[in-house]
Amino acid sequence: MDNKITVKHLGRDEFASALRKGQGRALLHILHFGLDEVADLVLEACIHNQVYDQDIDDGRSDWLFSMFQDTVQFPEFRARILHALKIETDLNNLFQLLNLAGCLIDLGDMEAHHTLEEVVYRLATDPKNDWLMVTRWLDVMGAEAMLQFSRIYGQRLLDNPKDEIDSGDFLYLFEDHPTFEELLKKYSKEENSIRIFQEYLEKQARIRLIKPENNETRKKRIHKLFRKKNSPLSILEDARNKKWDYPSHYYSFGKHATIEELEYIYTNLLYETDDAVRTRLLWVFRRVKLPHLDKELFDWANGVNNDLRAASINALAQISDEQVHDLARMKTERQNLIGADNDVFDLFLNNYDKNDALLINRSLVDIRPDAQDAYSLGYSLIKLAERYEDPNLASAIVWTYENTPSTFNRYRAVLWLDRYHKLSDAYRFECKYDAEDSVREFVQCI
Repeated sequence: MDNKITVKHLGRDEFASALRKGQGRALLHILHFGLDEVADLVLEACIHNQVYDQDIDDGRSDWLFSMFQDTVQFPEFRARILHALKIETDLNNLFQLLNLAGCLIDLGDMEAHHTLEEVVYRLATDPKNDWLMVTRWLDVMGAEAMLQFSRIYGQRLLDNPKDEIDSGDFLYLFEDHPTFEELLKKYSKEENSIRIFQEYLEKQARIRLIKPENNETRKKRIHKLFRKKNSPLSILEDARNKKWDYPSHYYSFGKHATIEELEYIYTNLLYETDDAVRTRLLWVFRRVKLPHLDKELFDWANGVNNDLRAASINALAQISDEQVHDLARMKTERQNLIGADNDVFDLFLNNYDKNDALLINRSLVDIRPDAQDAYSLGYSLIKLAERYEDPNLASAIVWTYENTPSTFNRYRAVLWLDRYHKLSDAYRFECKYDAEDSVREFVQCI
């Protein structure tokens, strides 16, 4: 099959888009047509991390490294990466540069080794970034790194006994290398900083032995704690003081609230005249059902205030009602899909019928979303596929594969296209070169 696939020569804009999203076609372009035309784009992607969902994506250092490792541009890339590593302060860029330097070390690059050593130990002094590269550096340097990290962490604890060290890597390390623990105990008798850290590790190990809560117990504890700190009156006061600019505080209250408390918040919502306050009170219903369905909700969902419109759409998405279905179809038909409307497909989650697929597929043809819009729309489409398993949504899932900036969403799109028997030979081939491990592994197994 593979030898029948024609690899497309990408224009610069096409290549930049594929590179940013991590699509396999970017690597295929370089393998077939070389790096020369796009070297600047790849170098920029190495220096400035383009991963969209940093909390989910493990990074693309190996994928990017393969693009220039065996090229004449390698010396320039190497020099620029090591220089950037010395001066970079942005956490996401730094994470990628550290791993690219790790790729250089795997080739026996001693300058990369010394540069990485300096940066990793400097980061270990910073409580915000002390986890960066620890596991990999321990793998590279073994006991030597273990002792040096221990000195740095111990000194931090001497300077600030309330400091918190991410010690999980050490505890797991000792399980695999018990001689390291003995070595640490030996040096703890000679160096005060190591002794302090060794005592800290012993305390953390004892904490790990405490029997963990089961999920139900944990939920009850969190519920009780949240209820103790928050009440309907405090949430109302927070909203009127325009406290918290993101939904999590408010929708967390919604999850823990009683029916009567939700009624109280909803009644106050309808009497509010300030859109910023309305928005925050609507966030309470981001994950729970609205007590009633009043005309104002639909007015806000079609209004000019973007924050209020988005909050209204999210709240209405929790409801199964023909009025909500009509709103979903109307917005989709008008292609009101971006900006404040980029969660509009969520309105179908509780209000979907088979005839909606054609409308959804058609609405996506001509839109040009930015990364945030493409992420939100794709995420909603995947949820629709998971809930209804309608093969008629295959075109929308293809759109998600092509447009989502999220490697995780693309992986889920690949799963569903395969399930729908719509994963083309071209996609299967391309996925073998994807930036995301799970995408590559999946197509190798089917």
